[in-house]
Amino acid sequence: IGLGLDFYDGEKLHVNGIRAGLAENYNQVASVATKIQIGDYIVEVNGVTGDALEMLRLLREVQDLRVTFRRPLEFSIRIRRDAKLGLGMKLGWGPESRSCVVIELSEGPVRKWNAANHSVAVRLNDRVLQVNGQPGKPVE
Repeated sequence: IGLGLDFYDGEKLHVNGIRAGLAENYNQVASVATKIQIGDYIVEVNGVTGDALEMLRLLREVQDLRVTFRRPLEFSIRIRRDAKLGLGMKLGWGPESRSCVVIELSEGPVRKWNAANHSVAVRLNDRVLQVNGQPGKPVE
């Protein structure tokens, strides 16, 4: 379909690349507001939600597709690493990931941030796209 997809969180597919294929063809005729963008999520494929591997299988094997994309809510937080507790979150990523996934929250600066900033709280399966203004692959 012409999309690079990251399925690390197990629930949805994260678009991390667009190349020749159906997605690129769609983008050529779509309005600016509905173009598929890097960073979008696929949240449903032919009625399947919450199962990234099954959605990926459908995208690869099924001819007629109905796909629901969702734009992410991007926000920034400012925290200072605690000498004993670290950041208070555990991150994970796959070999093709272009971002880190929050896989655990614990005591520390992130939890304090969340208590004071409910509308932009860091939650499980959120993605970290940049650190100190620098994007990059998680291994960097």
